[in-house]
Amino acid sequence: MSSPDLLLQSSPANTPAARAASGPRGGRWWAVVVIIGCMTVFVLVAVAVSQGWTAAFDEAIVRALRSPADLADPWGPPWFEDIMFDYTVLGGYTFLVTLAVVLAVGLAAVGQGAAALFFALTLTSGTAVAQLAKAAFDRARPDLVDHLDRTMTSSFPSAHATVSMVAYLALALALLRAVERPAFRVYIVATGIALSLIVGISRVYLGVHWPSDVLAGWCLGAAWAVLCWLMADLLRQHGHWIEYLARFGYGARGVVYLVIGVLIVIGAGVGEGGSATRDAVRTLREQPFGTFILWLLVIGLAGYVAWRLVQAIFDTDDHGTSIKGLGVRAGLLASAVTYGALGQYTLSLLGVFGNAGSSGGSGGGAARWLESFVADRWVALILCLVFLAVAIAHFVKAIKRKYADHFQASEEAMAWIHPISITGLCARGGVFVILALLTFYRFLTAGGGADDPPGLSDALAFIAGLPAGPLLLTAMGLGLIAFALYSLIEARWRRINWQDA
Repeated sequence: MSSPDLLLQSSPANTPAARAASGPRGGRWWAVVVIIGCMTVFVLVAVAVSQGWTAAFDEAIVRALRSPADLADPWGPPWFEDIMFDYTVLGGYTFLVTLAVVLAVGLAAVGQGAAALFFALTLTSGTAVAQLAKAAFDRARPDLVDHLDRTMTSSFPSAHATVSMVAYLALALALLRAVERPAFRVYIVATGIALSLIVGISRVYLGVHWPSDVLAGWCLGAAWAVLCWLMADLLRQHGHWIEYLARFGYGARGVVYLVIGVLIVIGAGVGEGGSATRDAVRTLREQPFGTFILWLLVIGLAGYVAWRLVQAIFDTDDHGTSIKGLGVRAGLLASAVTYGALGQYTLSLLGVFGNAGSSGGSGGGAARWLESFVADRWVALILCLVFLAVAIAHFVKAIKRKYADHFQASEEAMAWIHPISITGLCARGGVFVILALLTFYRFLTAGGGADDPPGLSDALAFIAGLPAGPLLLTAMGLGLIAFALYSLIEARWRRINWQDA
């Protein structure tokens, strides 16, 4: 029997009496106060930095941490400098991602699924918030002293300070529900905060950040960690909203595939060398009220990603922990990542962050890394096997009508749901078969340079080049329209087992 979940089990903070008093006037008041207080300080520091009011303070602190005779020489003996290097690693992306993966897998394995999901999502979203803030302010790094650590981004706010505060404070908050002694609860939170404080101080010591950068990072990270905790606490009591988000998400997926299918059938096709899903999003933007439509799409995609994560981590459909079950759950997780990327691209078209780019929004450095990664012939072979497995799963799901196990519909409705679902799943399975062929060809020919990883556009182009290509492409378009209708059917009739999470 699995142990009670850290975010759900009974504790002093999760008793009926505590839940009754957990509104803004009860147990949650401290969270609201922390969020408002930290964001107020962050805004004040940001304004002060933009006006140059912190220049004297920043310079004085940085100089105090260096030898007066040589600003290139940090204060203290060499061993102290080594300690600062060790501490700054605790806020680095490599260490925190490793920590997140190890903790998430470990917590999920022992039945602490909610704690694993909370920590992973809080850290991921906190990292995104830190990078968005950096892009918005774009402050130059300190030029007063030599940098003792490599830097690649702008200075304000400190990402090390922000993300370490998010990570360690979120972990501390997740652990609180397993602790009853008040003194030890205070110790856990204080330890999380102290770790982030040490990381931030090390960044100033190494000369890569101004003190105001670090102060702003601490405040932003604390506000975000507590906000995520508050949202998780609200979601625990009002989990039925997951069902609405999931259904909206299935509808959003249906809209994307519907646009792709229609574009193929009417002969518009998709952009050469681009992404079919992104072409569909751009087509939606060009319609009347396109911006409003895209915002609805963003909400839907966010809901779909959230539901896929819940399915993968909490196993709401009872796939189990066998090799097959873990493979299906890994596919659900990959689906969350894929549609999360599509949501990010949609936001870039709305001007929220990023740049759609003239090349179809390929994703910049991340996409170029993926291109070089996929160019490796053995990685291409692995992708080929993955695509083939996904294709087989689609065909099996269609032929054996396994999709019906997750539907709550009358026999009359299932009479027309079956042909649509079978057609749509087989059409999408066919796309994955073609992707498997393309990646297998990449396996045979890899080594001549990094090409774009094959996608839906490549599969459609492959079909168009076959004998009777236009006819086959039209049939594929109709099949993808059927898959879009299948997604819309899921939005209406799929069983959303949010209670099992």
